Amino acid sequence: MTTHLSTDVAIRKWRPETAGEARSVGGRDGLYVRGWPTGRKAFYLRPKTWLKVGDYPDTKLAAAREIALAAKRLRGEGYGIDALKAGLANAKDAATFEKIVRGEMLGGLKDCGTMRVPTYDDLWCEWFADVEPLLQAGPSRQRPRSIHVHHISPKIGCRPINEIRRREIHDIMVPLFRAKPTTAGHALSHLNKVFELAVTKEFREE
Repeated sequence: MTTHLSTDVAIRKWRPETAGEARSVGGRDGLYVRGWPTGRKAFYLRPKTWLKVGDYPDTKLAAAREIALAAKRLRGEGYGIDALKAGLANAKDAATFEKIVRGEMLGGLKDCGTMRVPTYDDLWCEWFADVEPLLQAGPSRQRPRSIHVHHISPKIGCRPINEIRRREIHDIMVPLFRAKPTTAGHALSHLNKVFELAVTKEFREE
């Protein structure tokens, strides 16, 4: 049974074993904390896709919960994902978040071109969340996560997706193909899917 991380102490002590591992913080506000073996943790909402609230511990649990409650209420009023994204990109507290989503604060906001660009880890987790339910339980489901954790994430996982260059991918893949060609083939397929997602979401042009 998955344990909820319902206190700051529990979140601080939690040691994620896989990249993007998610735990509910309890309650009905739809708030999760996600973590990586590197020690990075962040709060997320997931109305349809993962929406980042803020990095932990810069964003405190209490503030994240207030934003999550406001987001749930606003979703119930009919505000969409794009409105929530704009609020999350520009607010650190629930009151400001709600004003932005409602369109009551227009000056000085980040536009779509300057909103936070997701990291490779962020987009890999979003891609795998859609793919995982389609895979058979067992090795087929475990393999992509294992490849990501051991071979890709340590090299480029924390990099913004728009800053990763083709040469970097080449330098990762060449030695992997030499040592583990089958694993490298799977890794390259996963990389292609993640970068395709980045293009689709307009974080990259190629």
